[in-house]
Amino acid sequence: MTFHTSCESASWDSERQRWTVHLTDLDTGEKYVHECTLLVSAVGQLVQPKSPRIQGMDTFKGPMFHTAQWQPDVDLEGKHTIVIGNGCACGP
Repeated sequence: MTFHTSCESASWDSERQRWTVHLTDLDTGEKYVHECTLLVSAVGQLVQPKSPRIQGMDTFKGPMFHTAQWQPDVDLEGKHTIVIGNGCACGP
């Protein structure tokens, strides 16, 4: 699994039974090619997450965010946290 990487293109070579994947490292800008026999598309279904509408959330004073937009700078140590839902939350 590779993170912080943009997949520019992927093509299947039926003769060689391999994927050729053209990638760009988003941290360095380096472009490279990777070949593989198995390609899993993780295209970011939650890039535009749909947050639930819960009574009182507009007056909640603490940090609140969708896991698809995780905020690593929020210190959760010693705090009570809540996760709402257990499945896909994407939608219009």
